[in-house]
Amino acid sequence: MKDIVAKCQIVGRGISSALRWMEEFASEEKQRASLAKLKKLNREIKKLERATHLKPAVALFGPSQAGKSFMVGLLAKSSSDEVMYVADDTTGKMYDFTDQINPPGGKESTGLVTRFTVERHAGQPADKPIMVKLFSQVDLVKIIAVGFHKNIIEPATCPREQLLGEVEKVLADLRGEMRETPYPEIDEDQIMGIKEYLSMKLGDKYIIRTLDEMSFWERAAEILPYVSWDKRYELLQFIWGKHDFFNDLFILLSRGLSTLNFANMAYVGFDALVPREVSIIDVSRYSEIKESEEEWCRKNARTGVRTKSLEVSAGGKLANIDRTILSALISELVLTLPTNVLEDHSRDFLKNADILDFPGERSADMFKERDFVVKGFEDQLKVFLRGRVSYLFDYYSLNFGISSLCLVLGDGNHEVAQLPHLILEWIHGIHGESPEARARKESDTKMLTGQDYANPLFVILSKFNTAFDKGNAMKKEGYYSIWNGRFDDNFSQAYTKQMTDVWTKKWTDKDSFKNVFILRNPMFSKAYFKNRGGETHVWEEGLKEEFEVMMSYMRESFVTDENVRSLVDKPEACWDDMIQPNHSGIDYMMPYLTPVTDPRIKKKQIEDAVEQVRKIVLNELEQYYVGGNIEVELSKAKKNALQTNLLIGKMISEQRTGKFITALSCPDYVARRVYQEFVNGQFAVQKEVSQVNVSDNQVLVDLLDSYGIQVVPGKTRYEEIISQLKTVTDIDDEKMLLEVIGEAGIDEADLHALAFYDRTKENDPVYQFVNRLVGEWLRHIDSMDSSRLKEEFCIVNPVAFVQVVGVLKDNYERVGLKERLVDALRSQVESYDVSRNQNFELVTRIASSVINQFVFSLGWIWVPVSERPVQKSSGTPIFTPGEEGMDIAQSWRTGLVESFVANVYFKSKVDNKSNLKSMSKLGEIIHSIQED
Repeated sequence: MKDIVAKCQIVGRGISSALRWMEEFASEEKQRASLAKLKKLNREIKKLERATHLKPAVALFGPSQAGKSFMVGLLAKSSSDEVMYVADDTTGKMYDFTDQINPPGGKESTGLVTRFTVERHAGQPADKPIMVKLFSQVDLVKIIAVGFHKNIIEPATCPREQLLGEVEKVLADLRGEMRETPYPEIDEDQIMGIKEYLSMKLGDKYIIRTLDEMSFWERAAEILPYVSWDKRYELLQFIWGKHDFFNDLFILLSRGLSTLNFANMAYVGFDALVPREVSIIDVSRYSEIKESEEEWCRKNARTGVRTKSLEVSAGGKLANIDRTILSALISELVLTLPTNVLEDHSRDFLKNADILDFPGERSADMFKERDFVVKGFEDQLKVFLRGRVSYLFDYYSLNFGISSLCLVLGDGNHEVAQLPHLILEWIHGIHGESPEARARKESDTKMLTGQDYANPLFVILSKFNTAFDKGNAMKKEGYYSIWNGRFDDNFSQAYTKQMTDVWTKKWTDKDSFKNVFILRNPMFSKAYFKNRGGETHVWEEGLKEEFEVMMSYMRESFVTDENVRSLVDKPEACWDDMIQPNHSGIDYMMPYLTPVTDPRIKKKQIEDAVEQVRKIVLNELEQYYVGGNIEVELSKAKKNALQTNLLIGKMISEQRTGKFITALSCPDYVARRVYQEFVNGQFAVQKEVSQVNVSDNQVLVDLLDSYGIQVVPGKTRYEEIISQLKTVTDIDDEKMLLEVIGEAGIDEADLHALAFYDRTKENDPVYQFVNRLVGEWLRHIDSMDSSRLKEEFCIVNPVAFVQVVGVLKDNYERVGLKERLVDALRSQVESYDVSRNQNFELVTRIASSVINQFVFSLGWIWVPVSERPVQKSSGTPIFTPGEEGMDIAQSWRTGLVESFVANVYFKSKVDNKSNLKSMSKLGEIIHSIQED
């Protein structure tokens, strides 16, 4: 991975240099969009560099109580061992995971991920061999937000203006709490990461959408790193509706992080897990958070544990923390497997990969908000737990934490509505969004590894013992209904219902999804097998004679069933392994699993992602670069135009163009927010000063008029006023004149203020407003995440979108969009008055209208008809007024394609001598990123 780390660092350094270049040379409005985009890409490249340090992992995921723990016990032990052990290397002791560590009675964990590894970590304290990874304060924000918005229905909606006012007040209060230097545990990138995650997962929610529209996160990023941890909730509480329960929980858990000095990992001893009745992985710890030390100890006296707190090593220091708080703060528990597991060659995958056991997914609780507020503590905690479980899967998926995914499904209908969507998102993110893409991916992977299997998704139909019970209760003719229910109804149909990608039936362009496996637990097969053993372990000695015929018929129906044959690669081998005494079906699966844990696969995934970021960065920077060779620039433009032409053509055929163009437009709320911020900020101060000067100016005008000097404020030039004064006073020396009129009460500065104001772009408030408006509009369209681009517009390659936005940026300069906005808005902006003319709606409509005229025509309507590109189908110039049957989508497509070349010629005519230094620097930055 060292070569990928080096690439990440090259791109990261290039982005840092580009950020400095933008701040020095880019125009204000382009800065606003490009700085935000480059910072986001910088966060992405840092994430990819972190991913290079993660070991490949096989994740077990699925509905709660589906049999994941049983499967972990099979994967994480030698096939010769009866039970799965966890090793304490410091004492040499072995713990039976099922009987000594895993919560009893089929209980769920506390919403953490358990990692099983054969890797030995150096550096942990001798008496604390267990590593736990901790949530950060930023993670807690995401968890509470997801829990609240996914589980609370009919939330109260605070009116937009009221919400804005409340947020403004808190922002003002927190500014007074800021210290000069930031706190180390939180930074701008992390806060903007919250924005990106919530926009992706909850962007349709009123609160999230409204906060985003008011630049909540950008302003939070300027303040929160500089205020103490216990004050941050005052601003963050708006995300979860300011509920006291979530506020109190956030503060309580943040205090726990403070106790551990905001470390991202810690070490604990086995006393944190054993006895399991007080283990930190038992969900019961949640409900004990509010219990006092005395109450907790009295309740758990039978365990022999005498204190609620645990000693933890975090950041090289020891600390005591309430075990219930620690339980809520742990994202991952790392347990070490004994070395003898590696002696079993069927478990060779553990040499390359860890096992991740995810908490079980459950359906959302769906409380009405008015009911939630009166619920008891334990019911309210469920919302937090649901948020944890959802967030953990998202976090590992988005950060390359899952190399292979085992979806474990028990028998019966699965009522977790979000699961099919989560699985589809994972498939699309790691393996391809279409049958053709998945076919290419598997072909490339097989070539890379030299192996026959390359499918990273495994579907495990667990608890297959229930099939025996059903078969025993019916005639053999009905056996096919068992497989139809299990394979088709409960899996294939359930996981592709109402989805355009029916991946179970069309995994590649040539085949269905053939990676389904079955699993039975011998402990629950006692009725059908001769066995010896006790309540916890059995040893099977073969099928009971009275069931041999039944099993023979079941096998025959299984291997010939069309649902089974479309989803299981080798039905005969699959059944035969499962039905063998003391077998479960896991051995049939292992030859499929081991090849896809090859570290080269993960390396290639990260490498491809780094290359994607590199291309996007280069495309962003090349929009600003004007090289000396116009032929080279034209060649690049024509290549980009061809790619974009194909993209828009596909959109037109799928009738997505109108929606795409609308997505590029400027929403009213963006224009309104920018105008509100502007008039409440610098411009408001200028207006206030101006109003004071109007009163003072009138006195001066009257005074000058008494001397026979006619002055029109703001129109008569200073030189003309001085000339009239010289005539009246008969003093030709200007210095002497100023001294004389000064004694008469006429100050030179007052004359300048009264005279004609020679407005420039730099000091023109209207132009400043337009700069900010265009910048925020560009930032708005640049902020569309890749998932929206894929789902709504079929833009799989983000580089193509960058090219479209690049055309908009070049076009608005070529056709003078900003100048048109200034002309259209000047009279309204300058007439704003806080008491008499708060013209927010009018300015908003004018601003949005002008920008959207530009977007819907790419500015070509402001170019003479004779100079516009010609529509091939009609032979007339695009966007010809009054043309009957004009195809807007095709006109837009032609206008976009032709803009690439037109913009090259436009840039070549601009005098770039003054930009020679900036272009030279930018060229060096681009070259540094292009280098391998």
